[in-house]
Amino acid sequence: MMNCDGDVDVDVHDVVDVDVHDAIDVVVEGVFVDGTINLKYVDGDKETRVPPARVRPLPKRGSGNK
Repeated sequence: MMNCDGDVDVDVHDVVDVDVHDAIDVVVEGVFVDGTINLKYVDGDKETRVPPARVRPLPKRGSGNK
């Protein structure tokens, strides 16, 4: 897991929340050393080099966290 510039801990294939209108099932496709993140939305849209401040990790599925 990479710490993105101290703001958010995400890894490739993690499902995250993004600061866009009701985005669901946003998957991390890449994490760069500068902290930016590539994202893929459930509808197939993609964003590249998203600043980590726009991303919030969600509990890992099957992690037992409630």
